[in-house]
Amino acid sequence: MNKRKSIIFSILSVLVIIAVFFSGCEEVNNGDTDVKIFVENSYYDGFIAREESQVQGIIVSEDNMPMKVGLFSSTDYSSDELNYLSRGILRFDISDWDNTDITFWIKCINVQGTPAPLEEYFMDDPEALPNFDQLQDITSIWSLTDSSVKFMGEAYPIENQWVNITLEKTQVKLIIDEKYSRNEYMTIMLKLFFDFTLDEYGNYFELATVDYTPNDDSDQPYIEFN
Repeated sequence: MNKRKSIIFSILSVLVIIAVFFSGCEEVNNGDTDVKIFVENSYYDGFIAREESQVQGIIVSEDNMPMKVGLFSSTDYSSDELNYLSRGILRFDISDWDNTDITFWIKCINVQGTPAPLEEYFMDDPEALPNFDQLQDITSIWSLTDSSVKFMGEAYPIENQWVNITLEKTQVKLIIDEKYSRNEYMTIMLKLFFDFTLDEYGNYFELATVDYTPNDDSDQPYIEFN
């Protein structure tokens, strides 16, 4: 009798272990279902900066420096110190999108001054960004951020923390159907709230890029299908 109880107890113990094992496997699998898409290369993220109200500006898409979004002054691109209004641009491959929500993630590296809230938009896809650090006419790129955009949301970045915004799958489909993406890519633009009305320079966010991750390589911006 005792032997039978011992056998039954052993069988039950094995079944419990198996149940716990498969339960644990299911949790891991559920956690791995989200798909992360990173920026492919240096020409697919960066920032554009316009000299005050002029059409002259710069496009930075491959230098090892943060993405600046806001209003800043610099002598890096001219012999004189000039004031710039800047906006960030990121391009992601969504060819594997499978009718899910999309969450956009970007790491805030630094907050300078007291910038306005950060706004996030879908915009017409400019394909790869050029790169030049001398003042040139940037109307063709800048104008993409002033028209044909879809508002995603706004955030209040905090230094050394992630910013994220989720777009529901119905919104994503609408944007794709309206041809805001080209060649299965989507482009996100970041700007300050009503940035064209601001005049206090020295207020901007510095954000991580595919090339600029001072703390950890995993700090690169990405989107997530979830």
